[in-house]
Amino acid sequence: MTIYRSTFPDQVIPQINAYSFAISNPNKTPDSKVSFIDATSRREITFGQWKHDIRRWATGLHNLGFKRGDVVALFSFNQVDYSITMFGPLVIGGITTTVNSAYTADELAHQLEDSGASIIVTHLELLSIAIEGAKKVGLSLNRILLYGDKEFNGFKPYSSTFPPEDTPESQLVPILNLDGQAANETTALICYSSGTTGKSKGVELTHVNLNSNSCQITPLEGDIPMHENIALAVLPMYHIYGIQAHLMYGVYNSIQTVILQKFSPVDFLQTIQDFK
Repeated sequence: MTIYRSTFPDQVIPQINAYSFAISNPNKTPDSKVSFIDATSRREITFGQWKHDIRRWATGLHNLGFKRGDVVALFSFNQVDYSITMFGPLVIGGITTTVNSAYTADELAHQLEDSGASIIVTHLELLSIAIEGAKKVGLSLNRILLYGDKEFNGFKPYSSTFPPEDTPESQLVPILNLDGQAANETTALICYSSGTTGKSKGVELTHVNLNSNSCQITPLEGDIPMHENIALAVLPMYHIYGIQAHLMYGVYNSIQTVILQKFSPVDFLQTIQDFK
């Protein structure tokens, strides 16, 4: 029997927390480098601020009683804060489930119930659907948080859970140490199928699943200095393709990423022109 092997060498997959892997920074990128840019508002966030806000979000979740194995649902279009809200639960051993931003309230309710999500972070434009979906599964409306920095009709921004900006790292919740088998067995994400054969089905991805895919992609780039490039994020971040390309591989390789909320030909071409 002929065994076909890759022309690329075997990769050593770090058996660690996916957040720890993402920030391992093999290119020694300084904290001052801008990691994410909103294509519309031009809001920027540096690598250092991004890491600090993830730890602050994890601390905020902890203070809400969120614990290892609990689930946060993200129901939003692409935006700068998406990666912060995705990684925050992972820091403390929680799970993030990403929801298709085109879902109806019934579809959202199915994912909330199936995943066991206890907190929703949503975009203001999707708030009414989030409220209806939460009601269908009996989730308290005070467990719905908003992206952005403003309160709306009693719904608070997710950043309202943050400890003060100047809180030292030593006073933020520590990154959960997941070594070896624990990293292989601990669920990090629950992404959902398209539902073409019935209701969408959850796919559990462990921390090592996320790490391994980034390691598999990296050798394909050869000698290209990826950390010197700018990427345009048009892939939906609720989808595993967008998560891996922009939020795992992109961060790990220190790629500056410009984020489009939604795809439109005009915005796509204008953003290329502006940031090429």
